Amino acid sequence: MSVDLTTFFLLLFGLTALCFLATGCQNPGVPPQPAKPPDASYLPHPGDAYSLSRDTNRYVLGFDHFCEFVGNDIGRGNLGCFVTFLVLLSMLCTYVVALSGWEVFLMLAPGDGATGDGQAPPPQWHFLLAPWRLAIAAAVIGMLAYAFAKCVSSDVCAGVMPLIMMMPGASVGAVLIVLVFATTVLLPLITDMWTDVTVERNPTAFFLILPILCFAVLFWGMSAHWVFLLCDGLTQKMWLRAQGYRRPKKPTAAAGGSATDIV
Repeated sequence: MSVDLTTFFLLLFGLTALCFLATGCQNPGVPPQPAKPPDASYLPHPGDAYSLSRDTNRYVLGFDHFCEFVGNDIGRGNLGCFVTFLVLLSMLCTYVVALSGWEVFLMLAPGDGATGDGQAPPPQWHFLLAPWRLAIAAAVIGMLAYAFAKCVSSDVCAGVMPLIMMMPGASVGAVLIVLVFATTVLLPLITDMWTDVTVERNPTAFFLILPILCFAVLFWGMSAHWVFLLCDGLTQKMWLRAQGYRRPKKPTAAAGGSATDIV
């Protein structure tokens, strides 16, 4: 039985969604709630294999980290589903990027058929390399690069970017994203892709490449990272401690958000 591209995408999307739900709903390794002894003011520690999740205030067997994306702790009970979800999500993003990139290539390349005079049909998008277009494109790239730099240095990204850059292949992925980012800004300004937009000349696929590529690079790096941890028998918490990473403490009225805490 042959499977077309749409059916393959739907199957991949369905499997990714199932793994997402399983990771968020499955018990990560929280022990059953024991009865509190009459003379105890707190519950006893369940054992050395359990660690406290500060985000949910519960002990988790083989605690790895708390994933805000799925809204659940990641531990021995759902780590396999979590890693499978990352791999499937990476494949899904790569599929969309590859398909969108192929569509853009077909728009810029000459047709493969022959016209009545024996020549190949011209491409559907044409380059318009006027000096004023190039100047506007350079100015737009400069402004967006400045805005991106300010965003990276902001308090919102300060605790996220170091973690992202610790993922495998982060530097190569960053270079690739910058190149695609520049292309995404340049092509709409130096081509006629917005002229006579039809179903056959729809630029939607072009604007899908950059955001989905960012997700693909991120999730492939995360997938490789957690596969490495599984093979070495480590947890994210242990690995971050070994790397000397300090988790920023949430801002409080007393500390003003300047204090840090070890993960």
